[in-house]
Amino acid sequence: MQTQMDQSWKDWVQLNMSRGCDKDGMIKILLEAGFHPITIVNEMQYLPQTAGLGTLMNQVIERTLPIKKPEPAVYQALDAIQLPLATRVDSDKVHLYLVEDFLSAEECDALAAQIKHSCRPSTITNPDEPDKYFRTSQTCELSNEPNAFTDMIDQRMAEYMGIELERSEGTQGQYYQVGQQFKKHTDYFEPNTWEFEKFASDMGQRTWTFMIYLTDVEEGGETLFTDIEVEVKPKRGRAVVWNNLTATGAVNPYTAHWAKPVIKGEKIIITKWFRTQGLMTTPFKSLPYKQLPLFTPEGFKKTRLPDDLFQTITEFYQQGKANMVLEVNDSIGTYIQTTTERHPAKMIELSDALRQTIFTTICPLLEEWTQLELKPSAIYGIREYQRGATLKMHVDRIDTHQVSMIINVAQQVDQDWFLHIADHKGKIHKVTMQPGDVIFYESARLQHGRPEPLEGEYYANIFAHTAPL
Repeated sequence: MQTQMDQSWKDWVQLNMSRGCDKDGMIKILLEAGFHPITIVNEMQYLPQTAGLGTLMNQVIERTLPIKKPEPAVYQALDAIQLPLATRVDSDKVHLYLVEDFLSAEECDALAAQIKHSCRPSTITNPDEPDKYFRTSQTCELSNEPNAFTDMIDQRMAEYMGIELERSEGTQGQYYQVGQQFKKHTDYFEPNTWEFEKFASDMGQRTWTFMIYLTDVEEGGETLFTDIEVEVKPKRGRAVVWNNLTATGAVNPYTAHWAKPVIKGEKIIITKWFRTQGLMTTPFKSLPYKQLPLFTPEGFKKTRLPDDLFQTITEFYQQGKANMVLEVNDSIGTYIQTTTERHPAKMIELSDALRQTIFTTICPLLEEWTQLELKPSAIYGIREYQRGATLKMHVDRIDTHQVSMIINVAQQVDQDWFLHIADHKGKIHKVTMQPGDVIFYESARLQHGRPEPLEGEYYANIFAHTAPL
């Protein structure tokens, strides 16, 4: 860790603070640049306010010894990562995948414009490289200009991989014009070299590379994996993802690749590199929900309840509304919180007959959607969220809550209260629901919640869950 800042970094801190830039975002940049948390706090005279950032800084402070080589289980877990909706390239030498349409055309265009506006000549980690034309592209450090959009893309890549964002480098953009290239190279740091000591002694070795093409290229610009003779053509929105290590933790020379010269047009990409350690002190472990199979390509679907079932539920709700009780289970305070002094949620328990009616009607629709045989596992009452309530982003129980539904019963809102739900590629969708709407979703695999406070008097819905037989 660096304990002193040179004048250029001091000037950078003062300039960005005078501009009113996000101070927590500045701290993240300085941490990624290798500065010790105490050095950062002393220079900025500011303590972090973002949840989790202070804890992260304390963990870095407590780390007094160089990173030990991860246990074999870490490399095995990294090697076993499953990528949803990805196509594995036919090779037994490299874990190499293509993911089509990971970003939309609009997202690609926005990132490409930002990169072209902020890029500089690219560099390499080896200053002794004699070939001055080894890398001729331009580079943009997107993490030096944090904003909500690039932060969202960053988080999406991490969520898709199932690796903590703190276990990665800041996302980098590269811009290739006609004739520009990056000759054959590997992304990992060569062990037992000064390069490794300089770039990997704190954060650990690079593991997975996540690269996304932001433009189509009229001619040239292919990514050629030279030692396995696999060539990938740039296509806007396409991600190319590979593990730079083997299951034993050894670097994999078969990941060597060449960004071939652009012949016609231009190529713009973004790249994120994950590390064994990053800013984390704990070893990597695969998240259990990331090991679940995919049941549908979309992961969720909005539809309408049958009219007769919606009428039955509505009548039950209206009759029981006067007898609602405050919800006091473990969800309150853990997942369901509030920004007001009001209790965040009330509950009406369902009758056994209504529970049976809901499952009898909805289960066949869920089975048709998933092409699975399902068994009912849990159904809660009608939960009525109150003004100011939030529902933390989360996934549900793996054993019983794999395929679920949310039924919108009634609402009195000042503005839409969005359900935030991640698809299988990590993209967050903001879904609106009206009374009578129902969402089918793979609830144990997809992050979902309502992180924005409810603006309105109430929002009533039913959660019901099933699991494959």
